[in-house]
Amino acid sequence: MLRIERDRPCNILDLVSDAPKPLDDRAPFLDAGAASAQHARRFRVFLVHGHTSLVPRCIHGAETSQLTHQADARLRPAPHVTRQPSRTTGCRTSVLSAENCVRSLATGLCLTLAPALAAQRPQNAPDFAEARRLIREGLANEKATAAAVAVVRGGKIIWEEAFGWADSANGLRATPNSPFQLASLNKTIEATLAAVLEQQHRVDLDKPVNDYLRTTSVSSPVWDVRGVTLRRLLTHTAGVSTFDLGCDTGRPASACHFPTADQTIRDYGIVARPPGIEFDYSNVGYFIATEALARAVGQSARDLMRDEIFRPLGMTHSSFGLDSAEARLAVVPNTPLRGLVREPIGTPTEYRTARGYSSAHDLALFAAFHMKAHRRDQRAVLTDSAIDNMQRATVPTDQPSSRYGLGWWIEEDRFGYRSVLAQGGNDRASTWLRMIPSERIAVVLLVNRGVGFPSSAVDATLGALLPRYADGVVAQRRAASPAPTIPPAAPRMLDSATTGRWTGAVHAAGGKVPVTFVIDSIGTVRATIGTRSDSGSARLGRQLVVRISGDLEAAAPSGIQREIRLYLAPYRGGWGGVATVRPPAATGTDGRVSYWAELRRP
Repeated sequence: MLRIERDRPCNILDLVSDAPKPLDDRAPFLDAGAASAQHARRFRVFLVHGHTSLVPRCIHGAETSQLTHQADARLRPAPHVTRQPSRTTGCRTSVLSAENCVRSLATGLCLTLAPALAAQRPQNAPDFAEARRLIREGLANEKATAAAVAVVRGGKIIWEEAFGWADSANGLRATPNSPFQLASLNKTIEATLAAVLEQQHRVDLDKPVNDYLRTTSVSSPVWDVRGVTLRRLLTHTAGVSTFDLGCDTGRPASACHFPTADQTIRDYGIVARPPGIEFDYSNVGYFIATEALARAVGQSARDLMRDEIFRPLGMTHSSFGLDSAEARLAVVPNTPLRGLVREPIGTPTEYRTARGYSSAHDLALFAAFHMKAHRRDQRAVLTDSAIDNMQRATVPTDQPSSRYGLGWWIEEDRFGYRSVLAQGGNDRASTWLRMIPSERIAVVLLVNRGVGFPSSAVDATLGALLPRYADGVVAQRRAASPAPTIPPAAPRMLDSATTGRWTGAVHAAGGKVPVTFVIDSIGTVRATIGTRSDSGSARLGRQLVVRISGDLEAAAPSGIQREIRLYLAPYRGGWGGVATVRPPAATGTDGRVSYWAELRRP
């Protein structure tokens, strides 16, 4: 059996036997970045079908992607794909099976396919060298240990590559099929599931979410929660606010007790803003929505994702939550504080395990579907009009250039193109999927740490395909200049409508916590939180923002920055709004949760 071996990171396409036997072990396997005219002339001797054969060891990247597709078209069936490590770099290699090559093509043609095609290098073949450089440098500079990239054009994957280790402790290299934690990119998959279930008439996205939750409910001390619908949760307009929950890294893991799904919704599904009025990005909103979808149809969210999204779209290395087998293949996150930390295993019935995982390859297939590629190996789970509805920019956000659809960030003019983005980030992951639907192009980039370089790398990848986009990136870079040193503005003086003594309460999970604030004209705040005294600041803009050191239970420990933040608007002669605080210490968790807060004149 013959096969075509292509080492994507090293831009190599080889034709070798099942068990290639180099007769000269001194002939080098090329290192990543070594492709050059000099290397393009190198050959390596292999024993192929009992005969020695000179096989070109390097063909430049511009030919590599085209060769892959041409070879794939000739050597059906193509689905038999395995991946092997390069002997020097550990980069993963895609191996396209050619079992029917001998049946359909003469052996001589197979043996000469690579050099023959290499001589026909297309003039417009994309060069991803700059994107590759940015990824490699970003991994080194920002101390991430794994990344994977994939590019879709016209429904076909034209480049996919992995870098680094999925699990260095067990000698497992990253591949384009390695599942990464998705962070908030998973919201787009959850929104897709909601659209699928609506199309199947199994849920109504405009129905109150409490109608589906059954054993728990969202609540509010002041607002009518019947306005909290699935659609508003999925567009961040339901009135729930900031939420991020993780284990307290300063305490033993055994002290970390995550709430169940019912407890999470009961304690933190607090509607602190009027539903349907304002965009307020909320993790707990999506957690509530996905729980409601599962309860509405009587199936676990994990099974729903598998049956309605992953299997129909051919996403074989994707899951919602991890079982033990999936965890062995998943990329281990490299966090800033704790280093390599394995992902939790378990059914996603609590916030900690309600995480999505997918590979660059699978997300490329997901993007192809959302660009209406109509691939033969996918079953359309949404109509084209339903896809359009998800990508319709309906909600203004706090970012001037972006609006929000159903799970997608929309930019109407990004360097001359309409961009549709799914993106996520936390200490364990930085994940990007940017589509340019008009050109049927998408780029996926996944990294196992919260880092800053993916945005530039994604732009460089798109620039390699779209000259106008590249020109826009360059123009933006040239226009950027160091910000001038501006002395801090004098604090805005607060008038008598804001200053003075205010009393009220934060409606926390364990009950009301009384608060008293005394605000002076320059925004200094003397505060009483429960029974303790503390200090902080206040500023008035579109809303009154009050910041107090510590949390609802105690002052901030020495050397640790911790604070209560209140975002308040006029309410019934006083102030009302969101208080974001640390979760209760007894849970052993850390992060930010949101409650309703209200202040009045004494």
